[in-house]
Amino acid sequence: MHTVLRNLASNPALRPEHVDALIAHGDPDVLLELRLQPELTPGQLGALVATGGRQAFLDLIRSGAMPTDRIPEDDPLAELAAFGRPDPAGRRISRLLACPSVEVRCGLAENIGHDYDIAENTLTSERRAAILTLAQDLDCAVVAATVRLLEDLGEPQTRHRTEACVRIALALSTTDGEVLRSLLIADGPAPLTPCPHHPEPAAALTELRRTAIGNRLAPAEAVEELLDATWPALAVPAASYWSGLRPETYQRLTALGDPQITARVAGNRGAPTELIRHLYDAQDGRWRSNVLSNQTTIPIDLLVREALTGGSGGGLFHQDLDGMMALADHPDPRVRKLALGHVRLRPEVRTRLISDPDPTVAFLAVIYTRDPDQFRAAAHRYGPSSHTDLALTMSCPPDLLLTIAQDRDSPFEAALAVAWNENATAAALAACLSNHPGPEMDQAVAENPAASPEQLCQVVRGGDLQTWRAAASNPQLPPQAVDMILAAALSP
Repeated sequence: MHTVLRNLASNPALRPEHVDALIAHGDPDVLLELRLQPELTPGQLGALVATGGRQAFLDLIRSGAMPTDRIPEDDPLAELAAFGRPDPAGRRISRLLACPSVEVRCGLAENIGHDYDIAENTLTSERRAAILTLAQDLDCAVVAATVRLLEDLGEPQTRHRTEACVRIALALSTTDGEVLRSLLIADGPAPLTPCPHHPEPAAALTELRRTAIGNRLAPAEAVEELLDATWPALAVPAASYWSGLRPETYQRLTALGDPQITARVAGNRGAPTELIRHLYDAQDGRWRSNVLSNQTTIPIDLLVREALTGGSGGGLFHQDLDGMMALADHPDPRVRKLALGHVRLRPEVRTRLISDPDPTVAFLAVIYTRDPDQFRAAAHRYGPSSHTDLALTMSCPPDLLLTIAQDRDSPFEAALAVAWNENATAAALAACLSNHPGPEMDQAVAENPAASPEQLCQVVRGGDLQTWRAAASNPQLPPQAVDMILAAALSP
């Protein structure tokens, strides 16, 4: 019941009397969820603050539930929590900018760019000026929080700062390859200085270099030079570096014998083909799943091998589109399925595979089309045996879901899939409940926003704990159903 009440407390369908009942119940976790309710009365706000204290007050401001006139201007953390909400006096940014609290100024730096689009130039002159001011702050943590914004705005003022936390933020944010090169091999234009957040120089420098290697725009030759100078201290981040190091570097990395490093190399899109083939079979296939996780550059022949030995597909985003498309003509249907899985499969290939002699391939081709007419044709061609897979697809048309639900030859799994599918109509859900009564069906209908108020009351009235838990999260839950859940959950 604890989870039922938490789900209910986060449901926007609650009426004021329901919120009152949950507040009176007093469960701390439930009260926490209630802070996100969109429309709370003054009495409810007061009760939540009385039980949750300062944190509840700030949460209610963030959620928008606390009225603007109840947000004190002399409370910086409250003003920060209200950032992004209407500012009647228009002085919130200037007040936060002048606040002596580092926590508040960091929060301002982290929030000031959240709701603007650089491409559309929606940043106001006031916010731009505030960002430039924060970039000159005496506390390096505040400056570090502005780095990404400054880089995006083309105002890289922080590049000359030497504090460790600023340098690390720059290594993560910059798109300038030359800057990354200097951070990797020369510690920037001036030596890095420790700061309160990274007081140990050696550890700070290591963290800086790890971060820079993790930036996909880091120049490969600079990464190589750093590795040669520090081998093997930075082997773990180097194994994940994706732009393509020298083939011998990947060999050196795997020769270390560290499972974490080898696993990363196995899934690395820049690793040489010969090494990837070796790792596919090495140690009785220990790294095979890592190799197969590489969806862009894994050798296609390895995908074919995996398919022919019963493995699940792969190569969904493979960069060799022509090579993947060629698999559509492979004599084995397990390999033709690989072509179907590619996200950029050409429409004419997919259409041709709808007529594939193998029913599994043909059926999957239909699923990938998302064409309602093809779905209907597949249901007619394959009959009830296809109903479950069709109903599990979110693009299955509502009329076909109704047909599946009403067909008494449809298996239970197909009806259950209809009940979960948000494209289902209330009529389809009624057929599911009528033809396959039971707790599993009740639970599926209880969670479906397409269920009618009468259906939700029906499944709640006769439901078990799992059904109540599902219904409690349904934003269409009618007041009568809420009353029933509360009566059951709050009864002595």
